[in-house]
Amino acid sequence: MSDSIPSPRSYSHSSDDEHDQEEAADAPESKVVKEYRDEKLQTCPKPMFNALRPIKGGVLTKQGRKYKSWKQRLFVLQGKYMYYFLTTQDQCPRGVIYIENAKVVEEVEMGKDKKMHCFSVRSPRSWNLKNGKTFENRTYFFCTSSFQEMSDWISILNTMATTSVDL
Repeated sequence: MSDSIPSPRSYSHSSDDEHDQEEAADAPESKVVKEYRDEKLQTCPKPMFNALRPIKGGVLTKQGRKYKSWKQRLFVLQGKYMYYFLTTQDQCPRGVIYIENAKVVEEVEMGKDKKMHCFSVRSPRSWNLKNGKTFENRTYFFCTSSFQEMSDWISILNTMATTSVDL
């Protein structure tokens, strides 16, 4: 599996997506999928990328928690959860950010290289599924490629943060 992020794709779900899901279901379980069976992660939703019906999706640059490096990830917002993947072929998300009651804020010139078009999300609960950690009140930092894209993400995230209905 490649660590590179694919180009953003249309999120219309056609019969090709159903075919992809069938192929994924036939594939042997990976070590990562088996790790999700760990009992402490049972409250974390873990859908396959192709099973999602997103409200919004796209490539964002996310700052890491420990080393503060910036990496591109594929994000999908569905209902009150924001999932992130390395590629569209991932069997399960790399992480999940709970959006309901989250605080979303535009950030100005992030980091030592003064990244533009950034925002933060302070989530009441999130999960890093790679290492099995659960976080309370963690702040995530994101950058986009344009001011408009940043504004779109902030707007929809703020809407979902204050909407109690799981779409």
